[in-house]
Amino acid sequence: TMKKIIVKKMSKKVPNWPHTDEVQQALLLVLNVSGGSIVFSGNQKDRLLTSLADYFGLKVWERRLPHITAGTVWSNLVQWSKFELVKKGVLVKDSPRCVWAIKDYKEPKPMKARKIAS
Repeated sequence: TMKKIIVKKMSKKVPNWPHTDEVQQALLLVLNVSGGSIVFSGNQKDRLLTSLADYFGLKVWERRLPHITAGTVWSNLVQWSKFELVKKGVLVKDSPRCVWAIKDYKEPKPMKARKIAS
């Protein structure tokens, strides 16, 4: 029947979302590489979502799957991961709108040059 055909086609397209803990770890890595903070808006938002989606190997349709209330499911998952990091005290709670910042971020010290044995 038509219903079975539709269900069969839909079952082939089940998103393979990473666990929120994995997204949190990847998000912290991106924030560290970005100097401890990003502005989750405009081009920076798009670059962040694309970088994370690339890292997790998400397909184009998974990245664009609309969320029931607004935006995409992928963006929503990343934002919930950020919210969990705020609850854990890892990210700044009262940062300005759209700014995602690591709490107590310290710029890494440059490595000292070492002599190469000849």
